[in-house]
Amino acid sequence: MFAPLPSPAEMSGWDRAAIDLGLPELLLMENASREALHVLSAETGHMPGKRVLLFMGGGNNGGDAACLARHLHDGGAEVLVLHTRPLGAYRGVTGQHVRLARRCGVAFAPAAGWPEKYRNTPWDVYADASVCERGGPDIVVDGILGTGFSGSLRPLELGLVARINALAQRAFIFSLDIPSGLSGLTGRPCPVAVRAHATVTFEAAKPGLVLPEAAPYTGRLHIRPIGIPAVARREHPASYQMITKAIAGAFPEAAPGWHKGTAGAILIVGGSEGLTGAPHLAARAALRAGGGLISVTAPHGLCRDIKADCPDIMTRALGPAGNVRWSPALLEELLPFLRQCGAMVLGPGIGREPETAAFVQALLMCPSRPSAVV
Repeated sequence: MFAPLPSPAEMSGWDRAAIDLGLPELLLMENASREALHVLSAETGHMPGKRVLLFMGGGNNGGDAACLARHLHDGGAEVLVLHTRPLGAYRGVTGQHVRLARRCGVAFAPAAGWPEKYRNTPWDVYADASVCERGGPDIVVDGILGTGFSGSLRPLELGLVARINALAQRAFIFSLDIPSGLSGLTGRPCPVAVRAHATVTFEAAKPGLVLPEAAPYTGRLHIRPIGIPAVARREHPASYQMITKAIAGAFPEAAPGWHKGTAGAILIVGGSEGLTGAPHLAARAALRAGGGLISVTAPHGLCRDIKADCPDIMTRALGPAGNVRWSPALLEELLPFLRQCGAMVLGPGIGREPETAAFVQALLMCPSRPSAVV
């Protein structure tokens, strides 16, 4: 029902733990690139003849791009990799994959100066229409920066991100692990980020990929395993968790003969002037979770706004007509109904007035209140 959401630092810890267990880092990168290939193929169709422009940064994310470029090249795509660092500066497994890709025939060129620098060269077909009207890639792969990125984009990266986003109307933008410029922890651009049509992230999503503000940048998010052993994940638990669709299995299925009187009664106590939406939303959530008899109790003058023309929500008005204030005196009207409820939600939008606090205190001390209080 829950999926781990490791922070960028915790994800690096998973990688290190897997390597310490004996999994070669070269293999993990190969696995990541294969998963990226499967996702990209599913998103865009067959690769032969497609023109693919890949951007390779200086870290492991760049290694993923170099490795993916080899697979695309072997699959019949026309591939060019633009690198942000001199090729001789790539070390470790990223350097190994760069060298392997070059030996397999993948073309590499510096990213600095693209696309103007490539005017009237064999590579101008990978530029935008401002350089070559017959050009433009079919697919752009963003492998500039990974989830470990922090701070702000540098001038070269800022320019590349802007150019990539300008191609979005005619090319499919695909980010590896995370759109470059997006924080893997907060989901916010720093100060801008690639706006991908789809993003593949490896082994687990990171918090910054699933927060609502990240959606315009990630596009369709794909989470793909790369072989991190379960023991590494267990021994280095993630600080965050994400609810999955499996949570629906926690709710009982409605029996054919159920009706609102047999599916549980929930009382919601809340609302105040200007804050009638909170108890309304709480009631809708209770209905969505499978509750049957959902009632909101509030001062009389608030009930119409709380109901908000939703026929499924019942209201129990307290006090004289027009009353909008809570007080301990209202509790007596509520006592007969308390015994009928299996659960009570107390507080949404109820306010902080002294009389309101006195009502809440009296309600919590009432022996007939439901034992389940949220």
